[in-house]
Amino acid sequence: VMPGQSVERLNAVEIEVAETVGVSLPALGITSLSLPITLATNAAEGLVPATPVDDAPSVGSFGDSSTVVWDGSWLSVAAMPMMQMAAGDRLVLALPIMLRSSAGGQLPLTYMRRLSGLFGVNATWSHDDNTLHLSVATATGATADPPVPAESTVAVMVEGLTLLPGPWASSEVTIASDAVAGPVPPTTVHRVCRQEPGTPTMCCSGASPTCLYA
Repeated sequence: VMPGQSVERLNAVEIEVAETVGVSLPALGITSLSLPITLATNAAEGLVPATPVDDAPSVGSFGDSSTVVWDGSWLSVAAMPMMQMAAGDRLVLALPIMLRSSAGGQLPLTYMRRLSGLFGVNATWSHDDNTLHLSVATATGATADPPVPAESTVAVMVEGLTLLPGPWASSEVTIASDAVAGPVPPTTVHRVCRQEPGTPTMCCSGASPTCLYA
């Protein structure tokens, strides 16, 4: 359908709206608990009031909670998913500024908060695209609750990475998830920080790793 053309009744119409026109997803994503999406028209042959859309895909989000901290030997990752995460769902961090310090793709994890053991004992590192993969482990025992309830903070420390020589001012650290309850496309991590003993913590918003080399 081109601008100015009419739409015949009973014809399916698909409309795509580019983000460049100023329309984007809500910062906290879209879930079944979100305000309903509605459609309406002022068509001359029959007005249609705002009517809830019956089926819309869920989109997850980490809001502004995602934080990555480098302390010289450990990489700490913290985030609060707005959607629940089930066994097998993955959290993926793109880390162009990091490098696996030794051969092999498994990296030991240490948990900093509750939900200990959530991602098992290891994370997986991909050499091909410098991404860190955390997969939600299968819960032990019978439970009706998801391993990661919505709006629960997850926080882990990853051992075995090194910081590449910088600066990498043009690089972005991103976070994504394939959660069934609401996938998150690669999204800029809210804060990237450097925190080493005896020095002030330096943080950069918008995933700029510049402060790691200050």
